[in-house]
Amino acid sequence: MPALKPGDFAPDFALTALNQGVRKLFRLSEHRANNVLLLFHPLNWTPASELLVRAVAGQSTAIAAAGAELIAISVDSVFNTMAWEKAIGPLDLYLGSDYWPHGAVAEQYGVLRTSGDSAGASAPAAFVVDRQGRITFAREYAEGQSPDVEELVEALRLANSSAA
Repeated sequence: MPALKPGDFAPDFALTALNQGVRKLFRLSEHRANNVLLLFHPLNWTPASELLVRAVAGQSTAIAAAGAELIAISVDSVFNTMAWEKAIGPLDLYLGSDYWPHGAVAEQYGVLRTSGDSAGASAPAAFVVDRQGRITFAREYAEGQSPDVEELVEALRLANSSAA
C-alpha cells in the first residue's frame, strides 16, 4: 500500500503536463471542481506503462461521467512524454512529467522506488482525490499489473456522490 491512504490530505503539486499534445501546467489544487484520478506509472516506453495508461485512458468517458479528471504521471521528461504520446496516442488525459526535481511528486505520495532495478521510477499506483483535497482511494499495483478499471471508476463515483 502507498504511504498515503484514504482520509489523508493529498499533497498539492504542479507538474508540466501534456493534454492532447499541448504543454500546460497542471496544479492539483486548480482542479478542485472535479475529483482527480492520479495514475502513477513507472517509465514511458515500457510495455507495462503503456498497458496501464491505455487501460485507464480507454475509460475516459466513464471517468468524466463520474465527475473526474485523469492525470497519468511518470518520472520521464516532458519531451520524452511528448514523443511517447505521439507513438501511442492520442490520449484524452493529462500526462504529467515528474522529472524535476526527479520523482518529487511520486515521493510525496509514497510511490517512488528507492532500491532495486527500478530505483528512481514510480511504482504503478492510483489515487482518487476528492474536491476537498482528501484521498478517497489509494492502491499500488504489482509490476505489469493493470488496475481494475471498474474499481477505479466506482471509487470515482463514490467520491463524486459523497461530494453531492
